[in-house]
Amino acid sequence: MIYDIPTSWSSTKLTEALSEWERILNISIKTQHKYNTVRVDIILNPTKDTEFVLQPWCTQLGGIWVRWYPKE
Repeated sequence: MIYDIPTSWSSTKLTEALSEWERILNISIKTQHKYNTVRVDIILNPTKDTEFVLQPWCTQLGGIWVRWYPKE
């Protein structure tokens, strides 16, 4: 789950930003006021995977800080 993505981002911009992390398998977007919540199944590149393990609550996506958590 990824939180705090601005609703001003198009789905194309979001997909391009997530593609920098590696390969997207599945994605769903839920709009909540001025932010989107994204549920994504993704294969992370080694750098992002290590970052996820070391700092599991916050990362940069397309130049903005977002919160991310494992899907339960």
